Amino acid sequence: MTDPLGPVPASSVAGDRRRPWVVVGVDPSPSARLALQWAWRYVQALQGTLLACTAVPGTAPSFDERPERLAALEQKAKEELAQATARTRQVLQDALGEAEAAQAVLVVRLGGVADVLVGAAKDADLLVVGTTPRGRLGRALLGTIRPGLLGATRCPVVLVPALDQAT
Repeated sequence: MTDPLGPVPASSVAGDRRRPWVVVGVDPSPSARLALQWAWRYVQALQGTLLACTAVPGTAPSFDERPERLAALEQKAKEELAQATARTRQVLQDALGEAEAAQAVLVVRLGGVADVLVGAAKDADLLVVGTTPRGRLGRALLGTIRPGLLGATRCPVVLVPALDQAT
């Protein structure tokens, strides 16, 4: 699996950002919030850098290549990325607090969840994701990103269980 936009450029993380680099998948779910809090504690203990990563589903390809249609699709993608960035910032602030959230590097990309997380974690030291209890039927209907992550990442992956899974 590859991220169509490539990995997170090292320049967006390097410089004053300290290793280890920990990528955490962020969405509004309770399990992602637990993963974010776990990853933050880990990063703080090791004095590293947290990369909070959100995937935004891409728009369906279009065979209509008129300039105005392509411009409209590009504008829509920009708006979706801006909205996802604002939502991700809010999730970070709610889960960690404003000061801590400001220390995280935000990565918001177009694409499938597994592809975006694998691309963001290409140069990371650890990838952290929350798990959602779905049961057999839920997995059959909705699928899961875990197999895609576990088989494609080069770094260790931590799966943080939802509270009702941890008992």
